[in-house]
Amino acid sequence: MNDSTESLEYFIDNKYMLTQKMMSRESSTGSEEMKTSTPGKDTADDTYVNKPRQNENTEETLIKRRRLDKRKDISPVTTMLDDTIDTNELTVAEEKIRQAVMGTLASWMGEMQYTMQQSLNKQFEEVVSSMKVELLDQTDSDVIKSISHTSDVVEEIEHDNEELQQKCRLLEGRLTRAEREIELLKEEMLIQEARTMRDNLTFFNIPEPNNESCEKTLRQFLTQEMKISDSDMAKIRFDRVHRTGQKSSNYHRVIVAKFNPYEGRQIVLNHIKNLHKPKKFGINEQLPREMAERKKQLLPAYKAAKQANKNAKWSLDKLVVEGKVTEIKKDAIKDINTDTTGKAIDLRKLIHHSPAQQHKGSTFQGHSLNIKSQDDIVPALHSLYADSRVARATHNIYAYVIKTGHGYFEHYEDDGEWGAGAKLLKVLKDNQIHDKLVCVTRWYGGTHMGRARFDHIVNAAKDSLNLT
Repeated sequence: MNDSTESLEYFIDNKYMLTQKMMSRESSTGSEEMKTSTPGKDTADDTYVNKPRQNENTEETLIKRRRLDKRKDISPVTTMLDDTIDTNELTVAEEKIRQAVMGTLASWMGEMQYTMQQSLNKQFEEVVSSMKVELLDQTDSDVIKSISHTSDVVEEIEHDNEELQQKCRLLEGRLTRAEREIELLKEEMLIQEARTMRDNLTFFNIPEPNNESCEKTLRQFLTQEMKISDSDMAKIRFDRVHRTGQKSSNYHRVIVAKFNPYEGRQIVLNHIKNLHKPKKFGINEQLPREMAERKKQLLPAYKAAKQANKNAKWSLDKLVVEGKVTEIKKDAIKDINTDTTGKAIDLRKLIHHSPAQQHKGSTFQGHSLNIKSQDDIVPALHSLYADSRVARATHNIYAYVIKTGHGYFEHYEDDGEWGAGAKLLKVLKDNQIHDKLVCVTRWYGGTHMGRARFDHIVNAAKDSLNLT
């Protein structure tokens, strides 16, 4: 039991004792009044017993009356008790009962508040839990739908990707086959071109006088330098003799002679040993440019075979030593953007592009790229053509120079712009640039530009090489 309950029980016990005391006092007071009353008086004298005492107008009586007025629910016994007990005793008792009631009420309120709080918390948790479940159910449903949709999209993408990969592999195979066929066609064209040149010989470092007659100059050379007899000279006849290239005071242009009949050509070749080496004259069979470059690469092997007294001879661009054929084969078509280790590289990031220039509707743009060997040429060109704009261009003219152990390997391609490739090669050689590929792309605009187009091609090449 708490303090409030104990105070209330104490008050009730005291109230009972005080009530008993009051009732005994009232009975004694009534006996005394009966003894003092006068027999024979009318009933009006009976009110004498209930007349107010003399102390009813005192201050303490007023205070008690005021308290009684405020307490409507107090029993008559309590009222009678208040009239008889001392004011101090009443005040202490009221204070105790007030504290007891207040304590009890406070305890009840606390318990009710705690109970209500627990109930509210439980209801709140139930509501929140319900909301969470609903939200989670809805979220799970949305997530499941989203995952399902994403899965469907991924499957479609994978399916489309697989189809694209198959098409790419098919196109890659067709492209590789087409490139090989093109290489075979080019080789066949080179052979046909070489056959048209089989009656021709080229002569190097023959002095070029002003207003010369090429045939007369050549005949003097054959007689004086090669010591060909007059009888053999009578057998030598020419269909045509001319010099190639632009005239310059720095070097002597090459003389190209077409013999007719073929017998005269063989007479000249048989007298090559009569040339004086210090004068650095040269005589070669005329070959297409690519075949001449391959033959140039085999020249050290030819000289080594001759020094070893082996039987060595030429068959177009092939070297035959002791019956064994040695040739420089064209590079096999390599996978785009692969180095010698097979590791994929992105050569496009290494290409330096010049700003595009326009003139009379045509657009020119230069590209340059470092190369280390012939193995880099095909991947470099493929990287250039990976740009669809470059691949669709009217012309892609290129040239390159590679330093090798035996000198320099050089090559150029006109791509339909006749004479332009040689000008790009000249830019590289004049500036002593090697291990570099330079390409100029031209988008034809429909208007012929004449020789002015070469100036724009050269300028675009120089811009890409940072020579301007």
